[in-house]
Amino acid sequence: MDKQKSLQTIKKIAAEFILIVVGVTIALWLENEMEIIKEKDIESDYIDSFAQDWHTDIKSLEHVIKQNEMLLNSANQLFEDLMANKLTDHDVPQRVFALLNYQFFTPQDFTFQSIKETGDFRLLRDVEFKRNLLKLKRYHGFIAEGQKNFQHALDNYIVPLFADNINLARQQVTTKGFVNDHRFLNLVHYTINDLNGRIEWYKRTLNFLNKLTNKQNN
Repeated sequence: MDKQKSLQTIKKIAAEFILIVVGVTIALWLENEMEIIKEKDIESDYIDSFAQDWHTDIKSLEHVIKQNEMLLNSANQLFEDLMANKLTDHDVPQRVFALLNYQFFTPQDFTFQSIKETGDFRLLRDVEFKRNLLKLKRYHGFIAEGQKNFQHALDNYIVPLFADNINLARQQVTTKGFVNDHRFLNLVHYTINDLNGRIEWYKRTLNFLNKLTNKQNN
């Protein structure tokens, strides 16, 4: 009798233990599934945010490319006129404004910085998507470096040279014969080369963004 009682008690304990194990296992599975769903929602939100950033950057790049191509045309024409000795000091002040009317590109970088700083980069499961994000970031880096170099040239060479030789407010050359100054010609030539390089990177980045956008939409 005691033996039978003990056997029943053991069976009861074993059954309760099994129920507990099964309950804990189910609870852990449900928790894991909820975490997966949560992470998928976060990933989806990030992808939507990237898409919005790309849309804004595409519009911005289209505008920047257009403005800088107009500036490049003006700089090329100025260079040709200088080489052909078609300009006088009187013509210079109005023409140099073309060199100062530059446009820079600033990417919408908040989503990338956010996903990087929070460690949520791991939530992006698409390896190719992550590779493309890093490639786009490199494009941004090349653009930023080019713009930084041109800004440095403006601050340290172009603007000081003009300020020393031209009264920009009155649009008058203050140094006679400035139109023939080789430094002026060199800076126009530098501006043309710089614009060609930056426009090329703007276009590469724009084409890459269009590809990314088209892929996300398909």
